[in-house]
This record gives sequence, structure tokens and C-alpha cells, in this order.
Amino acid sequence: MKYIMFEWPGLDEVPLLFPNCISHDDVANIVHRTYPGVTPVSAGFCEVEATADQDTVAYAFGNSTSLNLKPREVDARIISRVFQQKRI
Repeated sequence: MKYIMFEWPGLDEVPLLFPNCISHDDVANIVHRTYPGVTPVSAGFCEVEATADQDTVAYAFGNSTSLNLKPREVDARIISRVFQQKRI
């Protein structure tokens, strides 16, 4: 799975996860056209797993060549937190 972490004015940073068959650049362009003030701050690939105690842990790795962005250490924690809040 791929992801882009967006800086969203007035909100915390928001991750958007999507299939590997879609390019980071295409997703970033669609978001930017729809919400002009939103900007990508990091991007890469991620895996999300459920732990034995029903918690969720995410791993961020790789990079986006089309956006020239890479994951930050905080990205995996932000993605994990979203899944923990929503219980997806």
C-alpha cells in the first residue's frame, strides 16, 4: 500500500492510503486540485498490521520518486493512530 501525508490547514497532518497501482503524483494532484491549500509533506509505502492485543501498528518505508518525498519517523505513528481511532 502507498501513502501520502498531507499538511491540512487547521488540522493535524492527514495520511491518505491507496493501492500500489496508483502513482503518488496522481493522488497528490487530485487532492491539490480539490483542496488547493493542502500540501504533501512525506510519502512512501506502508503496511498496517493488527497485533495480538487488537492494537494496530503501521510501518512506513521506501519513498515516492514521483513526489521526491520519503517517510519520516512520525509517519508510522500517525497512520497507526488513525487506525486505532477508527478501528478499521
